[in-house]
Parts: sequence; structure tokens; C-alpha cells
Amino acid sequence: MRIISQNKTVDTPYDGAVVYVHNRAGNQIYVGNVGNDEGFPIGMYNSKEDAVYVVSLIRTAFMCNQKYFYMPEAKDVSAIRAKMKSDEG
Repeated sequence: MRIISQNKTVDTPYDGAVVYVHNRAGNQIYVGNVGNDEGFPIGMYNSKEDAVYVVSLIRTAFMCNQKYFYMPEAKDVSAIRAKMKSDEG
């Protein structure tokens, strides 16, 4: 699977990548390589909770064998959460 950043300037493979919520910012998602401390931002969200939720969406997309995951815009995360919740129940 490939991850496409919010601003569409980064296209990186998920295999071998480290995707994480940045500790200092708390609301940014970064991607880096295993064994390399340097990462770069691929998405910025309204809260740490939203960022953690998007990381879970990336994981789910990978497990469902999607070819691409486009990082959602911050303004769209609430709607995605609501839709996923309504689809579950």
C-alpha cells in the first residue's frame, strides 16, 4: 500500500515505514523509515485524538489490502468518524 500525504507531495510505501503521531505537535502524523529518526509530516489534524484515529484508518486500509491511502483533510475527519460509527451500528 502507498500513503499519499494531505498536500499530495509525498507518496510513500507503507511497508517498511514508521507512521506515528508526532510527540511535540501531538496533532501531526509523520512517516519515516525503520531505523531512521528523521521523519516528515504527511498530515495535520485538529487534535491528537483525530491524528490517532487517522493512524488507525491507515492500519485498517493496509489490512484490507487497499493499494492507496489518501490522508484525509482535517475538516473531514469528524464526518469520516460519524460515517464509520453509523456503518457499524
